[in-house]
Amino acid sequence: MYGEIELLGFALMPNHFHLLVKQTEANGITKFMTRLCTSYAMYFNKKYGRTGHLFQDKYKGVLVLDDNYILHLSRYIHLNPSKILNDKINFLEFTSYPYYLGLKKASWIKPDFILKYFSNKKIGGYYSSYKEFIEDYREGFSSEEILGDFILETD
Repeated sequence: MYGEIELLGFALMPNHFHLLVKQTEANGITKFMTRLCTSYAMYFNKKYGRTGHLFQDKYKGVLVLDDNYILHLSRYIHLNPSKILNDKINFLEFTSYPYYLGLKKASWIKPDFILKYFSNKKIGGYYSSYKEFIEDYREGFSSEEILGDFILETD
């Protein structure tokens, strides 16, 4: 992207978005999020003839230090739109999941960081592929149980 971060995954929701990013330089996430939110607010305000703040609060983030956690976080992000969209094909349009499946390609999304876990059975666990990991989430553990208090959404 800009050298500050690598985008590992995303989900676009009607009133918020999720980004899974890897910071590649000090304060990279802060710099990127400031630029992203400022640029979007300026675009939106100009398009709709409005002024002032667009976002309610500062962005929220969680430092991820655990392999298991990052895998479940990626699953949570990729499945998040499916909670409001019943059509599986439709929800794919709003996430980076098609890039993980090889259905789409772009230089700005870096799925290999997560996908490498599934080539290493010791780390990836019992799943033979990322697709199986995503689509088999209802059986056994759910990502929400593993992520626990680190899920930042509020209803």
